[in-house]
Amino acid sequence: MEECTALTIYKPTFTPEDLEQIGNAAQQLGEALTRIRESFTKIAEALAEALNPVIEAATKWIGNFYEGLLRSVATPKEWWLMHHAKKWRTRKKYRNRLAKRLAAALAERGDDDDAE
Repeated sequence: MEECTALTIYKPTFTPEDLEQIGNAAQQLGEALTRIRESFTKIAEALAEALNPVIEAATKWIGNFYEGLLRSVATPKEWWLMHHAKKWRTRKKYRNRLAKRLAAALAERGDDDDAE
């Protein structure tokens, strides 16, 4: 090994051919990553399209289930006002009132299960 002095001429460890090969490899890697990203995008779009009916059905079922739970704690007048009151804020007031009553009923029911 040669001695390192201030007058030693720097010799690069890579030749221009090596740098060209590295550049080509980096370009190929970039193209491969782009193709992978496009493939994953297509897969995600196809999956979202395939699951859309399932998600819509589940959303509808959950909404109907929640409406049924609210109906179980509502009086006929409150139920009618929640759906048919003239003002939006009145409908909201009764919806919130029933939601709070339902939460209290569910919490009370949960406390009974813990005691047993």
